[in-house]
Amino acid sequence: MFSRIVCTSMASAVLALASGAALAQSITYSGADYASSSLGADFPSPYDIFAYTSVPGGPLDVSSPTSANIGILTFVVGVNCTTCAKTPSFDTPIDFTVNGITQQIDLQYQWSSTGPVDTLTFSTPSALSYDLGSAGMLNVSFDGLSALSGGIGTFSENVTASLSVTPVPEPSSYALMFAGLGVIGFVARRRRS
Repeated sequence: MFSRIVCTSMASAVLALASGAALAQSITYSGADYASSSLGADFPSPYDIFAYTSVPGGPLDVSSPTSANIGILTFVVGVNCTTCAKTPSFDTPIDFTVNGITQQIDLQYQWSSTGPVDTLTFSTPSALSYDLGSAGMLNVSFDGLSALSGGIGTFSENVTASLSVTPVPEPSSYALMFAGLGVIGFVARRRRS
């Protein structure tokens, strides 16, 4: 009977350890803005402009996985190039801050022009991780970015990210679990005698 009570207590401790993520986790986020003009300056198309505009948010509950719009990509297409052979690439670090912790989104993109249409293609940025202390690790993974393409005009696309928290168990939860394992070991050893 005593060993059944101990096993039940241990199971409860393990469940408490695993359910640490059930607590509400709230974050706020913001980012830096970025603009680059004359993307096609090597050619007869010096007018193309690319911009990233941050969309701050929060407080946002991330105790369960959620998605958020964190920015807007804008591509202003000017005069097109009919003889462009080069496709210049750009690698732009953009600050992204969560609860006061700043990291950088590595935004890589490439410009090209086929004559009537200019295009920006993007690589999906690498995921970011933020240590929120006892609240856990916040994982920010970015959705794939569509190409911005068109003739003379303005084209835009939202930047969305998936946000999820991996809980970090409290030290007291570990202590409770190890104490329970010790009691189970003690009972098992005593039964053998």
